[in-house]
Amino acid sequence: MDESGEYTFKPVLFDHQFNPPTIRETINEHRVGSEGFTFKDATFRTLSIRARGGSDSDDVPMGTVDVHVMRFGTDPRKFSAYDTVTLSSDSVGLLQYSAPAGRMNIAVTFHPTGHDNCVDTYTRTWDMTRDSTVSIRENELGIDTIPVASTELQRFEFHTPPYLQMDEFWDLCGTKRFIKQYGMYKVRMTARESIPLPAGGYRNCNIRFGKVIIENELTDILTQQRQTTTIVKGTVFSGDSLEVTGYKFLAGEPNIYPNAANPNLSYVKDLKTRIQANGYLTQQHVEPFIITGHKPRTKTFITKTTPMPLLILRHPPGDQSSCTIEKGYTFSRSLQFGVLKENSSGVYADARVGYTLWNDNRGFDAHGTFKRLSGIGDDESKTTTWSFTTTESISTSNANVGQAGGASDVVYGAGFNIRYGKTDVIRIDPVLCTVVSDTDLVMEPIGIRSTYYYTIDHIRTIVIPELTYMSVKKLNSGDTLVALQFEADAEAWTNILRVNDSLKTVADFEDNVSFSAGSSYTRSWTEDTTKSFSVASTMFLSTDATAGFEFKVNNFLGGETGVAYSTRTTFTTTNDYETESQRTVSFSLNDDDPGDYFSVSLKSDKCFRTPVFDLWAGRSSCPWEPGTQPRDGRREPNFAYPKPILEADKYEVIDLLPNDKATFTLFLTNSSESDETRTYLLSVNQLTNIDGAVISVGGVNIENALRFEIPPGLTRKATMTIERGPLAFVYDSLEIILRAECDGNIMDSKFFSAQFISPCSDVTLVEPANNWLINQNDNDIMKVTLTDLDSGRIGADLELQYRRIGTPKWNLARTITRNEILDQKVDQKFEYFTTSWSIPQSVDDGTYEIRVMLRCSSKLDSGIVYSNISTGIINRSALQVFGVPEPRDGILNYGDQISASFSRDIDCGTASSANVELRFTDNNTRCPRGTPSSWSV
Repeated sequence: MDESGEYTFKPVLFDHQFNPPTIRETINEHRVGSEGFTFKDATFRTLSIRARGGSDSDDVPMGTVDVHVMRFGTDPRKFSAYDTVTLSSDSVGLLQYSAPAGRMNIAVTFHPTGHDNCVDTYTRTWDMTRDSTVSIRENELGIDTIPVASTELQRFEFHTPPYLQMDEFWDLCGTKRFIKQYGMYKVRMTARESIPLPAGGYRNCNIRFGKVIIENELTDILTQQRQTTTIVKGTVFSGDSLEVTGYKFLAGEPNIYPNAANPNLSYVKDLKTRIQANGYLTQQHVEPFIITGHKPRTKTFITKTTPMPLLILRHPPGDQSSCTIEKGYTFSRSLQFGVLKENSSGVYADARVGYTLWNDNRGFDAHGTFKRLSGIGDDESKTTTWSFTTTESISTSNANVGQAGGASDVVYGAGFNIRYGKTDVIRIDPVLCTVVSDTDLVMEPIGIRSTYYYTIDHIRTIVIPELTYMSVKKLNSGDTLVALQFEADAEAWTNILRVNDSLKTVADFEDNVSFSAGSSYTRSWTEDTTKSFSVASTMFLSTDATAGFEFKVNNFLGGETGVAYSTRTTFTTTNDYETESQRTVSFSLNDDDPGDYFSVSLKSDKCFRTPVFDLWAGRSSCPWEPGTQPRDGRREPNFAYPKPILEADKYEVIDLLPNDKATFTLFLTNSSESDETRTYLLSVNQLTNIDGAVISVGGVNIENALRFEIPPGLTRKATMTIERGPLAFVYDSLEIILRAECDGNIMDSKFFSAQFISPCSDVTLVEPANNWLINQNDNDIMKVTLTDLDSGRIGADLELQYRRIGTPKWNLARTITRNEILDQKVDQKFEYFTTSWSIPQSVDDGTYEIRVMLRCSSKLDSGIVYSNISTGIINRSALQVFGVPEPRDGILNYGDQISASFSRDIDCGTASSANVELRFTDNNTRCPRGTPSSWSV
């Protein structure tokens, strides 16, 4: 104070009222009394409280509550007791309490009527010093201050420990809950709490906000095994996202182990959850499940499949038509494998698939890329799905390639590498509702070994014959397993041809289109619906690979060489993946030969989603297409293609002088079914004229071909002559061909022979006689005997020649020197000459022709002559047991027959009890004939 005197003191704090309102005091020497001034704050605020159970949308009246009021003390962190009162809320849970206008700590204790175990207290702090006060709330980071009005309604929410409700996603058998391996499950969850009602009972209320902590033993994917999800208004969302509801997981492998200590926990895996909400962190809740499926064991081995078709494009009629899939086309194939098991009566049991859950195994070839979308399926893990994307356009040929009809269809496919193993299986007995533990075979495609892009014609005329030939060759050499692999590949290609024919037969009719040469019709083809198709094949496993495995399947190879399985692969086109392309197949119908026309039914192949072209009628040429009227010839029974007609007045001339000509009259007939003038070419098959006979027609030497234009139904005559070449005197089976100018498949041919009197010695092959056989007993030696030789007319060494049936080239077997012949000569013309041929191992077993070529020299002329041809078989490989002898299990039971199949036919006349014996396998002793071990051959 500046000076002594009487002063009035009044406290001011916002709108507060004090008692006393003022104090008047005399001040001396600038000091007040030692006791100071005492004012009591007489201001009270009315606190409105809403005490309810649950969240905003699920308020539950709670009846009476205890309100504990604590005033702020000198220490800003401490409160001292002020008042405790029991209040009753009205029908909406509202209650009011008058408290000093200062900083207060209010605690509300709920006593739900009849629910003593639900007593709980909730505390909140307010600063009610002024009308517009600040609410102080402590949290993990410190103290939050939020401005609130002193008269604002303050909410106290009563909560009970939350719980989780799950929609049923499992199958139930008895009391056991089970799910399927590799099933994708979306679990819908609701987080709730049970609020007790004053009149008794409970109301279930949704949790406003919170978290669900999931520990999942049911999945093998790490990111799905432990997750924290979000609760909003009772709904559980995936992770922190508020867009995807529920929890999604992929079921993994089963628990294959029993629990002896607690059988109820045998084969069980758990789904564990905890809820964090409203200040609670619940105890872990455990839900037990049984996963049905299989768990592969560590030991595995790999083999390969026979070829499998992935896509077939059919070629439309019309030699300028084509069917195309553009670059970037994507399609998917789901593969399901079946195995023919013992005593299955031809019924295939689906094999299980699975080692990896998801895989992006990529590969590339000249036409596309491929990747595995999954090694799993929703049918107890029995399917695997692959995606294929074309990196280049794939098309049937639109050129005149001489392949008519289905021969130009294109097959795009692959051979897979397959991983095998033994797997433990868990399944539920549907009658007893018990868990059954078993073992089974598991197989999974792990990559593509090779891809192919072949026409049907190439498969039929090249691939299958070559594989068949290799199968026979390997079987004759004793390599039975490899032989059967070749045979299985050939059969697989044959099955692909059957599948193509079958699918075209059952294709659904869509439309009919007719077009003629010179016009063009183009269309895009989209197919949404799909069907499945199956291809049977055989897979092979070596003995080393199968060691330790006991497969319950037919074993038709011996245990020493390996095992083979009859399998079936079912293909289904899928579009359930994002990689599925929306592109369509396109085709065009066109032909460049005026006069050609076609009427075509357009059909839909639901398996490959490609069009099928069923030719109804038409007329075609260059090339002729089966199903249409041929313009260059006439169809005849037992011939694949139409024919013109080639005939002659005779086909052989003999005893000609060396400088004479053999003369023939040819008749060339146009047999066109369309009654048109057509052009034909007359030519010589030069492979039949290796000795160079001079062949002329109408005085013109036939070098390439002579052209004849013939009106419909008429015959042209032509004179043909054959003259000697530089050496030979005998020209046998010279083939003359008449064919359509633009289609070499439409042709007729005849064989002609000309024999000139020779100054050379004759030669006749006496031994080996026709139908000879060289086998193991001959020690690779063929005896050769010649006759009719005249030593005076042999000018040089002779050649023994051979060729395999079906090939044109004669090969040198050995040279027979002139001196060898002279050494055996008795007189000028002796009766027989004998020698031999040591057959090298490079000459494969098979059917062969042999002959002798003789060069001569005389005062009249020089040249060559040939002996007669003798045909026979070289078969030096040992007879092999094919497959497994009966009884297959190696145990002879009552009623069993002992039998064995061999790699080739045997001579039944040589098989008797004298040269067949039976031995016991345990000690290799002979089984005697006669009672009680009576047996005979």
